[in-house]
Amino acid sequence: MNLGKRRYIGLDVGTVRVGVAISRGEYAHPYATYARANKVAERAILALIAEEAIEQLVAGMPLDQDNNRTTACEMVENFCNRLVKRSRITVEYVDEYASSAEARQILEQRGERIEKESGKVDAIAAALILQRFIDKKN
Repeated sequence: MNLGKRRYIGLDVGTVRVGVAISRGEYAHPYATYARANKVAERAILALIAEEAIEQLVAGMPLDQDNNRTTACEMVENFCNRLVKRSRITVEYVDEYASSAEARQILEQRGERIEKESGKVDAIAAALILQRFIDKKN
């Protein structure tokens, strides 16, 4: 299936922050990281969905190394379900196993400092999650 210029948003949903990536075709790009407190992330993502005419939400599902659900899976589903209800787009889940570790490795290879508060890891992890989805569809 050729994804053409379809617009996707990828999420790495954590307890404190949500990493966001977008795609307008074959490649995912880190976009931003938003705080979960006071629904900041929810509002920002809903605005982005509208502004960018996003067609589908892709979220990382925190499965363990044996592909089993973890306690965080329900948190991710609840967050995404709220977005789906308010935006009327669909969600697909992708195994996010090791995406944050891979994102840290990318930053280290670039020689960038990895500051937890900056959210760079979260946005890159979201891009990796979204790229996994795109690659699987192509």
